[in-house]
Parts: sequence; C-alpha cells; structure tokens
Amino acid sequence: MKTKLIKIIALILLVATSILLVACANTKEDQAKIISYLDRRFGKGTYTIKQEKYHPRWFVTLNQYPDISVYYTVSHDPLSMSSPYISTNFDDVFGQLVVKDFKKTTKLGKDDIRYDTDVDYVYYARLNSIEDLKTSYDRLMAFVDFMRVKYPIILEERYLHIDMSMNGLVLKGLTDDEKYVRETIVNVEKGQLNIKSYEDLYKELKPKLKTHKDKPDGLTIHADIGRIFILGSDTLEDFLYKSLDLEGVKVEDLKDLVLQPGETSPTYAFRSPDQYDTTRIFIEAKNLTDSPCKLYDATVVNAIVDGGGKIFIDPKWVKLGYDDIKDWKDPYDQIKISPPRTEAEKTEGVSYKNTKILFVEKMHSKAISKVVLRYEK
Repeated sequence: MKTKLIKIIALILLVATSILLVACANTKEDQAKIISYLDRRFGKGTYTIKQEKYHPRWFVTLNQYPDISVYYTVSHDPLSMSSPYISTNFDDVFGQLVVKDFKKTTKLGKDDIRYDTDVDYVYYARLNSIEDLKTSYDRLMAFVDFMRVKYPIILEERYLHIDMSMNGLVLKGLTDDEKYVRETIVNVEKGQLNIKSYEDLYKELKPKLKTHKDKPDGLTIHADIGRIFILGSDTLEDFLYKSLDLEGVKVEDLKDLVLQPGETSPTYAFRSPDQYDTTRIFIEAKNLTDSPCKLYDATVVNAIVDGGGKIFIDPKWVKLGYDDIKDWKDPYDQIKISPPRTEAEKTEGVSYKNTKILFVEKMHSKAISKVVLRYEK
C-alpha cells in the first residue's frame, strides 16, 4: 500500500515538473517572440521590457515616451488558426491619451472626439447644415496635426481610421439604423496616410442630403425592399436614393419635369436590384405648393407595395403572409384599426395617421397581395 502511494506521489510530481518545464519554455519563447516583434516595429534599443511577476505578460516602455507603459502578451488558443498571436493594449493606451491631451489644448465647441476600440477614432460633429461642416472638418485636421507632432508613433501603425459622425445631416437614403451621417476621413493603410479633403467630402455629401426637414405628419413606411421612406414628406428625388431601380424611365429624363400647383405625377415603378426579388413599389408625387415646382421637389403622396412578406407601417412591422396557425392576425388588427366596412373604405382604404391604407387580399387566400397607401392631409 505504501509503495503504491509513493508511486502515485512520484507520478504527480513528474507531471507537475513537466508542466512547469513546459510553462518555462513557453515563457521564454513568448518573450523571444515579443522582443522580435518590438525590434521590427520600433527598432532595437528603443525600448525597455520587463516581465510582470507571476504572469506571462511584459510591460514595455518606449524611450520616446518614458512616462507611458503598455503591455504585450502572447495568446495561445488551440482552436485558432492564427495561434499563437501577440496581443497588446498599445492602441487603447495611446488612443485615449492623444484624445485627452488634444482636448486640453483645443476647444471643440459642441463637437467631441473619442477613441473607439472598434474604429480607432470618431469625431462627433454637431451641425445645423452642411455649411457648418468646414469648422468641424478643420478641428478634425487640427487633431491629425496634433497627433503628427505629439504622437507620431500612432500614425506609424499599419492601420488607423478616423471617422466623422455628423449629427444634424439627414441622408435621402437613410437606412433603418442610421441616426447620423458617418464618413471615414482619415485612414492609414500599410504605412500610407490618406486624408479625404474637405472639398471631396462636401462634393460627396451634398447630393445625398435631404434639402428639407421631415414633416411630422408624414407616415414612415418600409417595404421588404429598399429603404425607409416617409409618405407625405419625402420628395421624388429622395425616393431615388432608396436603393431601388426605376423601371421604364431614365432618371435623367425626370430632372427637368415641372408640376403645376396641385398636380400629381404619373405613376413610377421601382424594384429591387436583386432580380430574384419580385416586390415592386409604385409611387406618385404631388405638388403641394402654390407655385410650379420641379418633379424632383414634389412630395410622394401615394404608394402601392406589390408583393412581399411584410411591411413596416410606423410604428411596427406588419405580417402580410397567411397561414393557419393560431397567432396569425389580420393586418388591420396589427396596426389597431378597423377593417374597411363602407364601400368607400373598401375602395380608398381606412384612415390611419393622415393616410388611407388598404390591404388587398389575394384571390384565393387571406394573404395580402399589395398594400395601397394614400396620404390625405
């Protein structure tokens, strides 16, 4: 019994010793790997390195920045194709520091700039119109210049992005989850610094922006193709930016057309660029002003969504398909209005938020074949 116990203890000691030896070997290999990386990245003799006690992590201080310490470690993940790989908090430390120091010396007004671990840096511009953009752009360039002078090592990284998030500008083709216009202004790729000029940024944004404010009494709609549009608010030109293809007419042929006061345009058909998607949207625009206006500036007042399995009618998505399961709901019930009862309602639709809505059923099914929407205010 005693002999068997001795053998077990010896085996445990042997395993523990083996693990310790492997750990020591890995630690030496990890340190060598990190030093090799640092020599390539910063150059030999440009830094000091010290291992953290009881932990396979090394703290590095660059001679150029003696008051800043970052760590490096080697991650071993047997499930990763890139294992082992070096990880560090270099970007986080220097990113937060350059932003903090820049804010000490520069007044940003209502703007802000932050370090973001996902995209590096984001400059938040608060604008009343695109004409305010130049001031914010110049502040962003001041940040780049500050980085060049105080922390050039950041610009020497192989990859770097600085985005500008512009609050106050609205795109004609805004997607569901876009609250701000966002553009990449600065990026470093493979050591090359690229900066989008103010002139290029302005020229790129100007035609994409809405030239009018959204009307509060418009109704937000989203078919299962394209992007959101606001019936009774969006113009025909806005609709051309909804990631849809105009059918049967060339866009350039519409530019010079004019509508008289109260005049409604012909019907225009749009479909998805995806040839396998059969949903189509038909729209009509109307001149709601007291003087002639270009067709581009006319307000979209009528829409028919033909096909699709669902449609967003503010504030919810409405299921258009039909099956026999118990939780299926009539589309009118889904938006909490009564179905059409009178002959007029069966023809024109039921009133809902300044719009008349008619769900047209398929011939032999309760599934909806098309949704007719008419802005009536």
